Amino acid sequence: MIAEPWTLKTVLLVESDPDVADALLEGLTDAGYGVVGPYRTAAAAEAGAALHLLDAAVIDVDHVAPSEGGGAALAERLAQRWGLRVILLTHDPDRARALAARAAGILVKPFSMLQLLDAVCRLPAPGTKG
Repeated sequence: MIAEPWTLKTVLLVESDPDVADALLEGLTDAGYGVVGPYRTAAAAEAGAALHLLDAAVIDVDHVAPSEGGGAALAERLAQRWGLRVILLTHDPDRARALAARAAGILVKPFSMLQLLDAVCRLPAPGTKG
């Protein structure tokens, strides 16, 4: 029996700006992905991850409150607890370089929906390194 190739199905979205969240949600769902969220806080995102079968997360690290550990810490918790591959979004190129080891992908704002979809498509399958 030949195994089907792995394809990403459901993405957790963490974005505090309602307009950006709506655009990301629309772009991901139009591309055929299921989206859980958007969540605006780390606590809500972790609750969402605990309740849903997910493949990946897209997190705007610029807007996760430091009191909740920040976006990078959230990314690490989601990866460790639920095995999610995480794409981080930031406006700061220096921060992107500093966070590179903590995520499966990083996009520096501004980015296009095509760039985000490309990053999501390139995420490694569960149980693989990438």
